[in-house]
Amino acid sequence: MPINKEVAQYLRSTESKFLVGSDEFYGRKALSLALISFQEGNYGIGSVLLQVTPQVINEFHGRNRLITGTPEEKVLGHAETMAVVRSLKKSQPDESYPRNTTKQSSQLPEGVICYGTLEPCPMCAVVLTNLGAIRSISTVLDGDLIDKDGYRISGGAANAIGEKNKIQPFIWQIIQAARGLSFVQLETNDQDLISLSGRIFTETREEIDRKLSKR
Repeated sequence: MPINKEVAQYLRSTESKFLVGSDEFYGRKALSLALISFQEGNYGIGSVLLQVTPQVINEFHGRNRLITGTPEEKVLGHAETMAVVRSLKKSQPDESYPRNTTKQSSQLPEGVICYGTLEPCPMCAVVLTNLGAIRSISTVLDGDLIDKDGYRISGGAANAIGEKNKIQPFIWQIIQAARGLSFVQLETNDQDLISLSGRIFTETREEIDRKLSKR
């Protein structure tokens, strides 16, 4: 079965599986945005940015637009960055609901929280840092920390989570620590959510990499 159909089937079967306000709830929603991005011909990556206040939770949605977006989106069109830009430009959120909807949503800390299907790349990490976000939760990691030519580098396109965070510019680390920003991987027992979030990205990664390299 094609990956887009697998994801669509999963989204239908889990529509009421996760409680509103849980990390898995937003991880699933980010996957639904990744599916749209994939179907449009971009990297299959999606993101949900939350603005949590004492009374309300506002959602701003982002998805990868590097191939089929506007001229601006073809440069800035990473999912997390698109969600941030959307939050800065839109007067109305994509979704909004009272913070006390469930116990889970009422427990969310106040501030900006970002959920994504894939670990943020350096651009998205610094955008979230500059925005003043307090937490970034990714369903799938993008690369491990490896040794190459005497240096420690990320084997993927991201350096945000775990030990990889230590290879970010030191000033970023200082700012993130001062603001309490943490980059973490989603904790879940739902292996399908993890697998599908990774596969919808890797399925066309090499193809889209080639398109971007020929610009």
